[in-house]
Amino acid sequence: MKTIYIPNTCPREETIQTVESEVVKQYYKFVFLEFENQDNHNICRDIIEDIKSYYDMFLILKTSIPKDIKKVEEYFSYGIHGIYFNQEKGHYTKDEVEKMVYATKIFPSGLVFAKVEEDKETIDVLLNHKIIPKLETNNAQLIEYITQSKQYKKIYSKELIRFIPIYKDEVIYNLADKIKIKMILESINLRQKLMVKKVEESFNSSGL
Repeated sequence: MKTIYIPNTCPREETIQTVESEVVKQYYKFVFLEFENQDNHNICRDIIEDIKSYYDMFLILKTSIPKDIKKVEEYFSYGIHGIYFNQEKGHYTKDEVEKMVYATKIFPSGLVFAKVEEDKETIDVLLNHKIIPKLETNNAQLIEYITQSKQYKKIYSKELIRFIPIYKDEVIYNLADKIKIKMILESINLRQKLMVKKVEESFNSSGL
């Protein structure tokens, strides 16, 4: 899947142009966004809102597992639709798994991902916790192991499997698909507006 890296000094117009040329023109409806400074919620939120104002696509934040579990809520308030935990190592401690599980309570089913090495044990742990394993290699056997598992099929609705083709290089969407994608995104966006209000109230009450 396509990843767009966004430096701190990158003009917002340039980011939109990059999305247009590298994502939209390739007919993708799914992209990972990686910010140089993802803790600046104003910059992240503004850029994400810019992208959403132009395009209907799933925006996934590419990040490491935060030390503070409440950061997951803050990331959701940026306006992203999902999160990809791109930990340098492909295996996880109990505490790290618990933080990712918390993300599955915030984000819609099928939109929480985690980097994984060629390790079936870790893959099973992630799937059992409703986290989608994202292989860094094109190991056909492991891809089939993931996509044919009962847990994987329980996580994804039939629509999301089609709209978020993490293990497919190319998918063609018809008009009906695009309408359904728009409806799903609007539903997520509504939840986010409520979350933004909740987070802002929390910031104000703590004096931040």
